[in-house]
Amino acid sequence: MQAIRPALFFFLIFLLLNCGASYQQRMLSAEKSFFEGSPAQAVASIKYNAAEAGDEDKLVYYLEAGITLHTAGDYEQSNNVFQAAQNLIDEYRTSVSDEVSAFILNERGSEYHGEIFEHVLVGYYRALNFVLLNQKDAARKTLQKLELDMRTLKYDDAAYKQVLAARYLSALLAEDDKDWNTARVQYKNFELFKFDSSWLNRQKYILAKKENDLETIRELELTIKDNRQFDNIKEKGQLVIIHQAGKAPVKKSRGKLAQDQKFWLAMRVAIDAAILSEGSMLSSAAAVAALGTAENPIPEYVFRDPAAAKTASLTLNDQQYNLQVLTDYESMATHNFNDQYDAMVAKSTASLAVKFVSAAVASYALGKSADEAVGGGLGGAILKILIGGGAGAAVAQTLKPDLRCWRTLPANIQMQRIILEPGTYTLTMRLSPGVREINEIPAEITIEAGKTVYVNLRSFTPGVEAIPVGL
Repeated sequence: MQAIRPALFFFLIFLLLNCGASYQQRMLSAEKSFFEGSPAQAVASIKYNAAEAGDEDKLVYYLEAGITLHTAGDYEQSNNVFQAAQNLIDEYRTSVSDEVSAFILNERGSEYHGEIFEHVLVGYYRALNFVLLNQKDAARKTLQKLELDMRTLKYDDAAYKQVLAARYLSALLAEDDKDWNTARVQYKNFELFKFDSSWLNRQKYILAKKENDLETIRELELTIKDNRQFDNIKEKGQLVIIHQAGKAPVKKSRGKLAQDQKFWLAMRVAIDAAILSEGSMLSSAAAVAALGTAENPIPEYVFRDPAAAKTASLTLNDQQYNLQVLTDYESMATHNFNDQYDAMVAKSTASLAVKFVSAAVASYALGKSADEAVGGGLGGAILKILIGGGAGAAVAQTLKPDLRCWRTLPANIQMQRIILEPGTYTLTMRLSPGVREINEIPAEITIEAGKTVYVNLRSFTPGVEAIPVGL
């Protein structure tokens, strides 16, 4: 019976690997707490799961913990966690050109790297935490270091991937320091991505009034409604609202690989080539049979909370103001991943086929080993069925999609800057029905001349949606 031991060992390993909880399952308790409005309780759950997780999941847990602590108002500890995330990002940073193959690098069991725009979001949240801790110099330094990543996205990537909330925060902080040139450069970046001109002209006009840029004032004043409110601007203060709305989209399985005929046929051709390359006795029919049970290895992003993701408005002492979406993570994630599906298929088919065939060859060897170990007959047939079933499932597992993603992010980040006379104001948020603001809104906001008040809020529809995590 010595010959059967390797086969049984392989079979047991397969069972152990596939009985473990997925990242989605481990995050479920934390998500329930977080999206019921108890971020502090969610932090405890994330910390427990992170301690039990392997190195491959460290970054994604840091990302979840950073957002959860930020939402709970523990900005200092949030920054400690985001700094740990930044250290990991620096260790295995990927370039924009690697993003098409990122899902291969991020296979289940390998290190989660995240996307370039997610790396920028880490820097944005670190800077925002510093602002909310009233450490504006540290916030500016963080954004200056982040400029390299933002520049990479600016020249190498599409407009939808730009983290414009970071650029706007950089401009506002520069204005506070009377660093007019930095603010002007950031607004120029908005122009490059054809951002809403009416909103952008308003920001440029406010900047011009602050620095007494008469040429820009004359150029823009006819395009600005109620521009008289910006007269004597140095005697006024400003309120900046940061509203993190909704729930980020998450990954789900596309279903069976066979449902995509183009991918299915490409895999069959690549598998035949891999079998020839292996010099294996494995038949193409056997490999294709195993392929029929496999999932599509490339997941897709799905929306979760469309009502909460809508642009909100607010009321200050009976005066209504609309917010502006500056960073749309829903578009970033879905377009970046879903729009590159064909490119991912083309780039990955050959390597996936080699991995699949290697697993199928091992499965074939196990069945043969089982038959020889008991001398054939009924016992060998039964053992081949038991091991073959497990090994066949193991072959299909080689194509199972990696569904890890940053689940606690908002769907989008909305911001607005409001110039106000010094005084006390009452703030009320106007949200879609059923959407809840989980941060405590200040009962009164005091505005002083020449100073900026930042208010940070998070809203979503309570509860965790039932989203399939696999087949």
